[in-house]
Amino acid sequence: MLSRHVVLLSGKVQRGGFRSFVKKQALLHGITGYAENLPTGEVLLVLEGEEGEIEKLLEKVEREAPAFIEVEEIQKRRENYRGSFSDFERKGEDVLEGLESSGTRKLLLRLVSYAKSSDEKLERGIEILGTIKSQQDEMLEKQDRMLEKQDEMLEKQDRMLEKQEEHIEVTRRIAEKQDEMLEKQDRMLEKQEEHIEVTRRIAEKQEEHIEVTKKGFESVSEELKGYKELHEEIRELREEFARLKEALREAGIPLT
Repeated sequence: MLSRHVVLLSGKVQRGGFRSFVKKQALLHGITGYAENLPTGEVLLVLEGEEGEIEKLLEKVEREAPAFIEVEEIQKRRENYRGSFSDFERKGEDVLEGLESSGTRKLLLRLVSYAKSSDEKLERGIEILGTIKSQQDEMLEKQDRMLEKQDEMLEKQDRMLEKQEEHIEVTRRIAEKQDEMLEKQDRMLEKQEEHIEVTRRIAEKQEEHIEVTKKGFESVSEELKGYKELHEEIRELREEFARLKEALREAGIPLT
């Protein structure tokens, strides 16, 4: 969670590169704001960034500050995050107390100027390191996402393999059923062939029976033809007898 902390540090805190130390740590932790030397001898820190990173920075200020720094009191106030800064700065005048000799003072000023230049270079290096760290964090985050994607892909591949195994099992069962069906069809074909053979034999028997029946009909037809001729002869005899009977009656010859 993004947050803003206003921190007032009391004690011997305005010498020994304390602000540079704070700035270095702030850049390493991705914190923006400033460290300012106040006329009262205190140092004011205004810090914006992730709550956890700010807490880590303040722990380092208490435990790892430069040897010449003595932090006697820390007053902290947490505020709502504003997003007021894009970098971390050092503010306020450098402290040069107790330097009576002008030559020494000039020398020290030159040393301070050199130190400032070194600090700027150091800060630039820290900024570059911070950028590299940020890029590394992004790369690590991308690698984590890639690993997550790979895990998802592996999981999907596992599911696909399971589905393929299920499909293979179903295909094997279908093949078994098809083999059973083919076997039954073979048996049905054998039965059909047997049935066809029986039907053929029956047909042959029927043809033989028809032939016998046909011959019987022909024989009966011949007999009927003889009966018809006999019936015609009987009819002619009856007609002849009737004519004879009529002739006898006309001749007055009684029939006994």
